[in-house]
Amino acid sequence: MDFVGSVVVLLANHLLWMRYFYHADEYHSLEYILGFFLVSVWLVPFFYFISFASNDGVLPSSASPSGASEERKRQRSALLGMFNLAKKKREEILPKVPVLGDMGASTSNNVKLL
Repeated sequence: MDFVGSVVVLLANHLLWMRYFYHADEYHSLEYILGFFLVSVWLVPFFYFISFASNDGVLPSSASPSGASEERKRQRSALLGMFNLAKKKREEILPKVPVLGDMGASTSNNVKLL
């Protein structure tokens, strides 16, 4: 019964928005209406409900075994290690560019932008 009620409300929502655009005082192009439906009627509610589902696994609970938390810590440290490695490689490959404030007041007339 919940599913049928949800479908009825979904259809009513779409029909009300279509009626709004049909009886609007100003003309709206088809691209504008489709963009409005895509963002406001479909994507925002979809991402809203997805955010509920994705946050369920983040909340701490007493039912989770201690091994799961150790696994998360290990994964997090591995991810941080990859970021640190990428940062070191970037510093090795890319040249150091002096910041304007580091050059001092005496050389401010000789500043060259890359």
